[in-house]
Amino acid sequence: MSDYNEFERNQRESLMALDGFRIAVTPLPCEIEAFDLQSSSKKIEEEIEKLVNDAGIKTLTSEQYGAVNAPGNLGITVESIKSDRGTYVYAVRAYVTQLAVLERDIRRERNDFYPVVTWMSPRLRTGEVSSQLFVSRIIEQIRAVAVDFVEAYKQAQSELQL
Repeated sequence: MSDYNEFERNQRESLMALDGFRIAVTPLPCEIEAFDLQSSSKKIEEEIEKLVNDAGIKTLTSEQYGAVNAPGNLGITVESIKSDRGTYVYAVRAYVTQLAVLERDIRRERNDFYPVVTWMSPRLRTGEVSSQLFVSRIIEQIRAVAVDFVEAYKQAQSELQL
């Protein structure tokens, strides 16, 4: 098995048997707020939460997050920069973090937990777009990486049932 295939398998396995996910979209670039006040990070988080829930994946509030045994965090990052030509270059990615104990700490009999990335969307969604299409393209890409997560999660759960 190639190292890449093993890496993909390990990422999928990290999604197995989690009790739910807290959703977080990094603060959106100020350009989005300037173009479209309806597209705040909070509104997008709510939309992603609905997409994930509609797929049968449990989402967690902050209060619920602390009360379950195996929670995860689904994060979505959006980065953009305005080019000299007046277009926007962007990158969007989804990732899952979980709390983990490092092997070195186990050997030292410590149980400090650290947030670690255990899954990332299979591809970084990048592009360049005009300012008129910027908001709609970013929203489209955020939805796409959320769908990447849903597909990976469902695949992991089906493998768990085998």
